[in-house]
Amino acid sequence: APEKLALSPGKSVEIAVKLERRNGFTGKAPLAVLGLPEGVTADTPEIGENKIEAKITLKAEAKAAPGETEIVVTARSAGEDVAPAPHSAAPIALTIVSAAHT
Repeated sequence: APEKLALSPGKSVEIAVKLERRNGFTGKAPLAVLGLPEGVTADTPEIGENKIEAKITLKAEAKAAPGETEIVVTARSAGEDVAPAPHSAAPIALTIVSAAHT
């Protein structure tokens, strides 16, 4: 994932997510985004079995307030014999740009 993102109200941006699989884990890995500001939503797919990549789409509603925050993308290991353990990427600095700057 990138270190910084800028998002304008009413717009969307994609984040490419790449999973580093370890210890023979091949199961699904549901994704989530933590720390989203009010007015910003995330379409968070899961990374499928034996896959290593997916894309998350962030969308800012027209009412999203300008400002800066940090968000974190997480994945959980999911499988019949695996307890769901969360794994996090490095934080991403998210800036909501004023509508006047779009």
